Amino acid sequence: MFVFIPPPGGVAGDYSKEGNLAGHVDRNVLPGIILEKYYGYGDNEGILSTIPAVTTAMLGVLAGTLLQSNLGPWKKVASLALAGVVSLGVGGFWGLSFPVIKNLWTSSFVLVAAGWSLLLLALFYAVIDVLKWRWLAFFWVVIGANAITIYICKEFVNFRDIAEFFFGGVARLTGDSGTLVLLVGTLAVEWLLLYFLYRHKIFLRV
Repeated sequence: MFVFIPPPGGVAGDYSKEGNLAGHVDRNVLPGIILEKYYGYGDNEGILSTIPAVTTAMLGVLAGTLLQSNLGPWKKVASLALAGVVSLGVGGFWGLSFPVIKNLWTSSFVLVAAGWSLLLLALFYAVIDVLKWRWLAFFWVVIGANAITIYICKEFVNFRDIAEFFFGGVARLTGDSGTLVLLVGTLAVEWLLLYFLYRHKIFLRV
């Protein structure tokens, strides 16, 4: 559709913010306002971009099915890694003619994103489930135990200001690296809140 169907007044194969087909459909069919935080001319999760996004979900289902299969543990690792490499290769090659664009959720982006995700899944499955080095996952377990909580908390708790209070002096002393220091500080404050909830067995669910 992107390659062969031009938006009214435009040309086929236009992947610019202003001229792409998905943005035109979103602006003229979706109700409400196109938010600037997306890309101003369309919705990251709009009508046409949902089609390849469904494929992203399907690839996740296939990966989960593989993990639940009767294959041996290392064969599962190898299969996930091979699928990741193939996805990256095909997506990268396809991206030469059909650009990898996250905002438009192009099909080449689906494959590249899936490739990296599959490789990371293979790595974590090998380390945590096969080799049993589960202590390495503790940092992420704390986050996953209250993922919805921290997602919502960021809407009304200014973790950046809290990090500025504790790490602002260090950030100013580090010069150009100050932004990175504050970013790490913000993540640290968020994680410590989640750790407090984890230690006290407080788990918020929806």
